[in-house]
Amino acid sequence: MWEEPFGRVAAEAMINGVPPLVADRGSLPDVLDGDFFAGGGGRVLPIPAWMTAKSSALPSEAEIAPWFDAVCEVWDDPALYEEIASRAQKIAADR
Repeated sequence: MWEEPFGRVAAEAMINGVPPLVADRGSLPDVLDGDFFAGGGGRVLPIPAWMTAKSSALPSEAEIAPWFDAVCEVWDDPALYEEIASRAQKIAADR
């Protein structure tokens, strides 16, 4: 893991109306303008603090649960997907 200096892939997803799910590291939360449920254009999810560029262990099931849940949430709820996608596109266009 390393700090993402700029979330180009997340920005491209937002421009194209794809709700990005990003880590809470580097500039990724700033690219989204925060988590969707706090007014942002995607989901900001935690990466365990112990995970660094030198880590070799995998995260536990409990640590990946928020990521799994977020994917299922937007996959299973077309209205939520569209709402996040619309907000993401608006944020991207405003920038």
